[in-house]
Amino acid sequence: YRLVQRNSLKAWEEGQDFLSLLLADSEVTAVLPPAEIKKCFTLEPFLSQIDYIYERVLSDEN
Repeated sequence: YRLVQRNSLKAWEEGQDFLSLLLADSEVTAVLPPAEIKKCFTLEPFLSQIDYIYERVLSDEN
């Protein structure tokens, strides 16, 4: 939590890219390899059912 919080605050206050900050932080990369960090920022798993969700929301039955 501390590592993420520190980097998110810096990203917010300085307008820097959060992912870039995490990848540049040696404390973060000591516990998570860069590939795993990048995987956390991949949207595809969250969007895989987007068509189904829109169909349900916009259907005449609702």
